[in-house]
Amino acid sequence: MTGYLESTALTRVYRRVTIKHDDGNEQKIRVDRGLWKQIEVGDRLVKEAGQYPRRA
Repeated sequence: MTGYLESTALTRVYRRVTIKHDDGNEQKIRVDRGLWKQIEVGDRLVKEAGQYPRRA
C-alpha cells in the first residue's frame, strides 16, 4: 500500500491519518507515535504486509 497523507487526527490514544491511494481511494490508518511526530500533510507513506506504515 502506498499513498499520500491527506490529514491527521489525534483521537484519545490513537493517532490516525487519512491517506489517499494512487488510485484515488481514501483510507484511515493508525500510526505509532514515532511516525506521527515525523509526518506532515503531503508526505508519501508505504505499508507492506506485516509491517507498520513508514515514510517513503
